[in-house]
Amino acid sequence: MSTSPAARDPVPAGVPVDRGRIRGETAAVVERLAVLVRALPPSVGGTRLIALDGPSGSGKSTIARGLAEALDAPVIHLDEVYDGWNGLAGIGDQLRRWVVGPLLAGRAPRWRRYDWAADRYAGWQTSPVAADLVLDGCGAGTGGVARHLALLVWVDAPAEVREERVRSRGDWAWYAPHRAGWARAESLLHERERTYERSDALVHNGERTVLEPGAGPRAEAVRAFGAGALGAGVLGTEALGTGDLDPGPHGHRVSRADDGEEGHGRDGHLAL
Repeated sequence: MSTSPAARDPVPAGVPVDRGRIRGETAAVVERLAVLVRALPPSVGGTRLIALDGPSGSGKSTIARGLAEALDAPVIHLDEVYDGWNGLAGIGDQLRRWVVGPLLAGRAPRWRRYDWAADRYAGWQTSPVAADLVLDGCGAGTGGVARHLALLVWVDAPAEVREERVRSRGDWAWYAPHRAGWARAESLLHERERTYERSDALVHNGERTVLEPGAGPRAEAVRAFGAGALGAGVLGTEALGTGDLDPGPHGHRVSRADDGEEGHGRDGHLAL
């Protein structure tokens, strides 16, 4: 288990992500997504709800943190919300009740934080009502919230790359006994929900990080905002450096817990 990240000062909208944490092609993809999101209308109440979905080890959390930072937006990591190792199937209903419902009523999203060490729910956490809200995790684009999303982003990588990333995490020894079952639950959920087919944007996040339009209702907007090969695009050649410009083939503001804790609200962060 890795330690919870410290809260960072908000970054004004329009400021590029911190390239010390996210570099090269990944930073370029994040910034393109941020430009696209700012051009979209609110999708639930006055908020643009952005979902990053995909299998474990694909790099969703890295991109979610960068996007949330670029937008000066809060981010909800769904590993804080799942009802334990068997909770993936119910995430859509939880997001509908704890995130979408409050936003439609003009209230702040409020959800139960799952304590993985104690294997039970703990205190409540609240996310501020903001212009943008990022959902990060498997099931973020489930049909239960799909019609309330401003943008659905599918993040993936080759299976061998994802497995290597998962096994290199500090919490692997704890995660290992549950890996096969969680992977099956992911596959069943994504097959049932057809998340990939409904995604507006696809991020291929293996050796290269490349943004492509998907087949969702906002795919044309993704195409218009510069998917595909890296180039001058959003950042310009000077910002990227010539080494990042080969054509491709294809921190955040932290939620605050009600009890005053910041960050993930538990001793460790299980990145699923």
